[in-house]
Amino acid sequence: MKKKLIKNTGILMLIISLGACTNSDSSKTTDVINKDSVTATVPASTYLFDGKTFSGWHAFNKTGAIQNWAIEDSALVCLGAAKDAHGGDIVSDKEYENFELSWQWKATKGGNSGVMYHVVEAAKYQAPYETGP
Repeated sequence: MKKKLIKNTGILMLIISLGACTNSDSSKTTDVINKDSVTATVPASTYLFDGKTFSGWHAFNKTGAIQNWAIEDSALVCLGAAKDAHGGDIVSDKEYENFELSWQWKATKGGNSGVMYHVVEAAKYQAPYETGP
């Protein structure tokens, strides 16, 4: 019985983790069916990137057009041309809490890439890594 519970919990967690970042709006839900046809209600997925535009994004601590980034083959691509050591980091316009985040990325040989979360934007911070893990 314990193994079955662990297996079912693992399947449910896998299904939940397949979604993108979820916001804290619990009024939006999606029914998910697990292997044993047990229905669980989980928050609906919120996609942070539409694959076409920079809508919903801005440069860290900046306004205006995003520099040093392009959209290629439905992916956000950092051009690596930032004039400072911060790389021209971009940040989601919205704030989220109680979320599960999943993403895919590619990095070229010798490249440096990552995702930070719980980033705080304020004049006293020069880069996202000062506040976000």
